[in-house]
Amino acid sequence: MLWPEMPKPSDLSKVVYRKIILSEINIEKDTAYDCGYYEGDSKYTDGRTTKWKGKYVIVFEKVKGDWKIYLDIWNSVKEQFLLFLNQFHYGNYMNKNG
Repeated sequence: MLWPEMPKPSDLSKVVYRKIILSEINIEKDTAYDCGYYEGDSKYTDGRTTKWKGKYVIVFEKVKGDWKIYLDIWNSVKEQFLLFLNQFHYGNYMNKNG
């Protein structure tokens, strides 16, 4: 199976760990975005736990002087893909910033 089956909300007792890893923020006039990675652990009511990781992008738009969320995307990824993304992003950052 490519993607693990996601637990149903009623099967979870709580999120026991979560972390957001910010990669980039960009602001252009009245539009901004931030993107990065997330990870966490959830514990089922029967004691089982599940780990989850992924990437996200949030686009903001300035409306009448206030920043509003225009688009919010979260995608889970496998561990190997996340390692590749981290290395790719770091390589691109070093190429741009020496």
